[in-house]
Amino acid sequence: MLFLFSLSLLLGFYNLGDWLLMDDEGLYLYSAWRVSLGEITYRDFFVSQTPLSFYFTGFLFKIFSPDVKLARGICYVLFLVIAFFIYLISKDIFKLNKYFSLLNASVFIFTKNINFLGKTFMPDCFMLFWGTIALYFVLKAEDKSSSERRALYLFLFGFFGGLAALSKMFGILLLFGYYLFLLYSFISKKGSQNKIHLRVLHPLVGFLLSFGIIYVLMLIFIPSTYYCTLGFHLGREKTVLGLSIVLNSLINLLKFIGNHNYGVVPVALVSIISGFIFKKKEKILLFFLILPFFFLTFIPVDFLIRYLFFTLIVFSLFFGDSIKLIHSKKRIFSVSFPVILIIVVLSLAPTFNIKKILRYDRGTRDLVSYINEHSNPDDYIFSDFTGINFYSKRPCPPLLVDVSGAMISSGQITALDIERQCELYKVKIIFVHKSGGAHHLISLKDYSKFQKYLDKKYTFQGKIKREFQEYEIYFRKSS
Repeated sequence: MLFLFSLSLLLGFYNLGDWLLMDDEGLYLYSAWRVSLGEITYRDFFVSQTPLSFYFTGFLFKIFSPDVKLARGICYVLFLVIAFFIYLISKDIFKLNKYFSLLNASVFIFTKNINFLGKTFMPDCFMLFWGTIALYFVLKAEDKSSSERRALYLFLFGFFGGLAALSKMFGILLLFGYYLFLLYSFISKKGSQNKIHLRVLHPLVGFLLSFGIIYVLMLIFIPSTYYCTLGFHLGREKTVLGLSIVLNSLINLLKFIGNHNYGVVPVALVSIISGFIFKKKEKILLFFLILPFFFLTFIPVDFLIRYLFFTLIVFSLFFGDSIKLIHSKKRIFSVSFPVILIIVVLSLAPTFNIKKILRYDRGTRDLVSYINEHSNPDDYIFSDFTGINFYSKRPCPPLLVDVSGAMISSGQITALDIERQCELYKVKIIFVHKSGGAHHLISLKDYSKFQKYLDKKYTFQGKIKREFQEYEIYFRKSS
């Protein structure tokens, strides 16, 4: 246990702030920094996630100063706590011995996707953390030995589920999953469940107290809250009909499993299937808690596999139980164990990639040095990625904080929007990402108008490299 814990600390904190080119992360680092300066999400700048992670980290930025290592360190500590809860649930709820419980926790923390996300400041980290605590309490509520405290545990499940949703809106799927479980239980027992109305109400009360009240207050006092947290995402939807939806979902599911989760998910299915066969309540509950997350594979927009990362917490819980079940069948175990071992090793191996562990991002630092040499702290700069603003500590026009591919491809940002913001805030320098996977500003539906604006109001200064990315540099012409 000490060895595995030490290894997880080494992988998590060594080289934590050396690689800076994680562009989605930059948006959230910038948001936390602006909150630390007293700005209010949705009112003073655009960000497309619920705000708990920004206010929590912004508070720490206010005390210790904005630093990427601090933000990432917080997230990795949250993941270590999640691993502890996986160990706890395995021992207390699944009744596994300490070795199988430790195996579950290790599979979680050393899975490539989890280990990578844990070292990145993202709202997803906070959603997974609060969601795991919620998961713990709902399992305790359904445990027969805790029936006298069921009301309290269900309330706490809803409360922490609300905090998960305040970190990222997907957290609300936990409640949907629990109500699907109640529906399944009601139907399978032919409506014979006692006090089912209380099991419905207690989580809902907890959720409303943590998420509902705060979100309603934001809707009332910050009118743009709806657009930033829901309207923007709904505006991204595309119409996909019939068989295309199913095919899209299967492709997304294969992306998720194939991206180094093939050693955990298939093995975990053994425990899930056995749970339904032998009617193990805790296993059926866990399955329904993650089921709504798989509905996200049907969303007809660019799919990110991190949408399903919460399921890896549950699959990690099932993993050790599956190994235990297979081990009990000696003949099956002797044949299957070498295969399982190989695919698990292949699945976890990328986490220990020495080249990635040791990599250093010189390009971002050079870009920041260039900005600092050619601008003042009060000067606004604009680019495809707000992380550049965070590292250079330069403000970005509020409505241009997120110029993601999703925002641009859906037409929710146009060349005219950019022009208005750049003129309003007298943006001094504009960086346009033109190569190395560029798909943001160059994807503007009216890019030619944006280029005309640049040619009219700015002077082309040349190009600059940021590792594998290349930017064109434009300086505002003097009046």
